[in-house]
This record gives sequence, structure tokens and C-alpha cells, in this order.
Amino acid sequence: MLLAAYPLAAWVGSSIPVNAPAPPAQDGVQLMVASNGVHTMLIVPLVNPDADWRVDFPATDPRTTHLGIGWGDKQFFLETATWADVSWRTPIHVIAGGGESLLHVDNLVNPRAGPNTRPLIVSHAQYRSLIAAIRAERAPGPAIPGYGAGDTFYPARETYTPWRTCNTWMGRILRDAGVRMGAWTPLPGGVMRWLPPQAG
Repeated sequence: MLLAAYPLAAWVGSSIPVNAPAPPAQDGVQLMVASNGVHTMLIVPLVNPDADWRVDFPATDPRTTHLGIGWGDKQFFLETATWADVSWRTPIHVIAGGGESLLHVDNLVNPRAGPNTRPLIVSHAQYRSLIAAIRAERAPGPAIPGYGAGDTFYPARETYTPWRTCNTWMGRILRDAGVRMGAWTPLPGGVMRWLPPQAG
């Protein structure tokens, strides 16, 4: 019953709007939110007047123009480089309560908006709120090699649970920054539904 109720609760929670619709910022920051169907990540410029992310997350590719930043369960991240690596232990671990978390940072070169990568223009004040939230999530400790040369993991502070997922983390930092978003977004669709695809 709990498994059946979870998607319904996720749909209801993500349908409740938080924050009023905001007109596009005249002098805003172009961000993107991407989804792979399970996980969402925030795409930010590597350097702009508000932040130089090379200080926090050194770029591993000299061509890097943007970073994709997401948060999630440490065990899931480290044990599932591809979908073929998902085992029965993964959902059991999450349902049992999850555990330690990591920030996952991808180096990107001129990413483009598309069906699964939605544009998001925020004000400089909103972007600074997002910057502060991401930096506050970073925990002390060394970086952990990623799946390849273009990504890296970093220790994070919060505990992953079925109620605090990678997507609720994304929804929360966007809400806290003033972006219109659902009240509880444990699934990626609950985040993406509030971000219209690029016209045309």
C-alpha cells in the first residue's frame, strides 16, 4: 500500500504551487534543469559575476563552460555508473532509509535546452540563493572520482531518504530561491512540470 501511495502522494505534493509566477528577469542568469528520468540536476555557468565555480568544483576539462550539479544517495551514485549496474540492493537500501549523500558535478560544454533539459532564467538575487544552498550542502572531505574524466563527486551534508530525494532537494533549493515549484517533488516529473520546454 505504501508503494502504491507514494506516486500518488508525489503527484499531489508536486501539484501544490509554491511562489507566485515571476516575469522573466530583464538582466537574469540563464540556467537549465535537466532530467534523465530518475534524477534532476541544475546546470549553471562555470563563471559569471555571481560565482566562479572553479573555486568550489575545479573543472576537469579545459573546454568546460557549465557545470551540472545534483545531489543524491552516496551508495546509489557510487554503485550505479549505468542502469545496468542497478541491483536489487539499490531500492532496498533507499526504502530502508537511505544514508549518506554526495553532490555530483558534471563538466559540460555549451549545453543546449531540449525536451529533458529545460531553460530557467532567474534574477541575480535568486541565483545567489541557489549558490548559497549548494555551497552549504558541501561537506568537508576530499573529492571522489566520478564515472569518467568529466565528472566528480563531493561529500554532502544531508541524509537521503525516500522523503528527501535528489528531486526534493532540487525542488527545495529552487523554491527557496523564489522559483515557482511544487511543494514536494520526490520524482523528477514533479520538478520538470514547472519548467516549460523551450519554445520552438
